[in-house]
Amino acid sequence: MPDQMLGHSTIAITLDLYSHVTPTIQRDAADAVDALLTVRS
Repeated sequence: MPDQMLGHSTIAITLDLYSHVTPTIQRDAADAVDALLTVRS
């Protein structure tokens, strides 16, 4: 579980800490992960 990997005792703590992330930052992060995982031929 992500909260355990981060050392948080509950998912609520994780959400409280990271819910401030803006949609733009989320999109940028998703695009970066997509670029790393996409196989290009």
